[in-house]
Amino acid sequence: MDENDRRKIGGKKNAISLSSRQQSHSREQPEKKKALRRSVNHFIRVTKFVIIKTIWWNVFKYIVVPIATFLAIYYYDIQLTTRTLYLSVFHYTLTVLAVTTGYHRYWSHRSYSIDPSYNILPVFFTIFGSSAGIESARKFKSLHRLHHMYCNTDKDPYNYRKNFFWAHLGWRIVKNRKIIRLLDEENELLQTENDFKDHEGNFDLEMVKAEKFLKWQEDNNFTLYVLFGLVAPSLMANYFWDDLVGGFVYSGLIRSFIAQQSIFSVNSLGHFLGSQPFEDKKTPRDSFIVSFLTFGEGYNNFHHKFPKDYRNGHYYYRYDPTKWFLNFCYRCRAIFGVKSLHRTSYNIIQRCALLHQQKLIDRHRAKLNWGVPMNKLPLITVDEFRKLVKSSDRALVIISGVVHDVTPFVHNHPGGVALIKASIGKDATSAFNGAVYMHSNAANNLLATMRIALIRDENTNSVIRQNRTVRNNMIMSATPLETADAA
Repeated sequence: MDENDRRKIGGKKNAISLSSRQQSHSREQPEKKKALRRSVNHFIRVTKFVIIKTIWWNVFKYIVVPIATFLAIYYYDIQLTTRTLYLSVFHYTLTVLAVTTGYHRYWSHRSYSIDPSYNILPVFFTIFGSSAGIESARKFKSLHRLHHMYCNTDKDPYNYRKNFFWAHLGWRIVKNRKIIRLLDEENELLQTENDFKDHEGNFDLEMVKAEKFLKWQEDNNFTLYVLFGLVAPSLMANYFWDDLVGGFVYSGLIRSFIAQQSIFSVNSLGHFLGSQPFEDKKTPRDSFIVSFLTFGEGYNNFHHKFPKDYRNGHYYYRYDPTKWFLNFCYRCRAIFGVKSLHRTSYNIIQRCALLHQQKLIDRHRAKLNWGVPMNKLPLITVDEFRKLVKSSDRALVIISGVVHDVTPFVHNHPGGVALIKASIGKDATSAFNGAVYMHSNAANNLLATMRIALIRDENTNSVIRQNRTVRNNMIMSATPLETADAA
C-alpha cells in the first residue's frame, strides 16, 4: 500500500470522526436548550409564587420601614433626648395596654363587661390600639379565636409547630388560603342579628356598640395609625421641646416597631420559653420574660386553659399590669364603666394544676425501676424458702413476708457485711424496721427492687386481695376528669 492510499484511508477516518462529533454536538445542543428552558420556567414559576403568596404591604410595614429607620438613625445621627424617651415609654405603655386590655381580653375573650353608656375605654382601645401599627381589632379578634380553637394545627393562623419564625412574623407576610377562608366564615356568622341577642332574646347593647366600634376602627385603622401613632407624638415633641424629628422617629416609628415585636412575641416566645404547669399537650408556656415585654400576656399556659379569665397572672404577685389596670378600672366603674370581671375559681385552678402535676409524676414514675409488682410475685412456703437458701448461693432474706435477693448489695451494705450476713436465710423484718436500725425511705425503695417472691401463709392472699380492692375502689370513685387525666 503506497503513501497515497494511506492518505485516502486517513482522510476517510478523519471525515468519519468529524461527522460523528458533529452529530453528537448537534444532539447535545437541543438538550442544553431544553435544560436551560426548564430552569428559566422553574425560576418564573417560583417568582410568580413568591409574588402571589407574599403580602407585600406587611413586608414593607414590618421589615422595610424598621430597617430604613435604623439606617437613618445611624447615618444622620438622630439623637434621643430624655424628654423624647419619656414620651416614647409613655406612648408605648398606652399602645400595649390598649392591645392587651381591649383587643385581647375584651373583644377576643369577653373576660369583662363594660356598660354600653360609657365610651372612654372603647375609644381608648381603638385609638391607641391602632397606633401599634398592626391589624384592626376585628381581624385580631377573629385570628386569635381561631388560634384558641385550632391551636398547633394547620388551621391555627400562627401555628408554632411550623417553626419559630412563622409564629412570630411569617404568617403575617405569607398568604394562607385556609386561614382566609376560615376568617370569611367567622365574619359571615357575625352578620346575623341573633349573635347580638342574649339568652332571653333581647339585644345585647354592649355587643352591638362594641361591633360598631370594631367596624369604625377597621375602616379607619391606617388613618388612626398615622394620626395617633406618628403625627401626634411628632407634634407634641416639636411643640414642647422642639424635637420634631426625634418625636417622629423614636416615639413614632421605633415605638411602634418595639410594640409590634412585643405583641408578636406572645405567639413565638410565649410558646418557646417558660413552664407548663397546667397542660403540656400543646405548646403554650408561662414566661415572666414575655409577660414583662407584653404587660402580662406571657402566662400563655394558664391563659389557654382558662381563656375567659381576665387575669393571665392569676396569683396577685405575678407581673400582669393589664390585670392591675382592669382592677383599677373596675374600682373606678363610675368613670370607666367596667361592670364585672370574670375570675376563675381558685379551687378549679388548683385542681387543674394538681392533676397535671400528678400526670407528670406518673409519667416519670413509669420510667423508674420499682421492682416486680406484688401481685405478680410467685408464692412459696417457708419450707420452700429454706430449701432455696440451702440449694443456691444467693443471699435471701424475708422482710414483711416478701423474699428479697440481696446478693448484689451484701458488700455495699452501710452497716457492714457481717450484719447483713447474720440475717441471710431468716426473717429480718424486726431487724430492718428498728430492732437493729430503722431504715430510711431510700433503703425501702432500694429493697423493693430486690424482691423475688411472697411467703405463702394464711394472711398473704387476703393482703393481696385487699390491695386490689382498694385500688379498684379508688378508680371507681374518681370523677371523669380525674380518671381521664390519670390515664
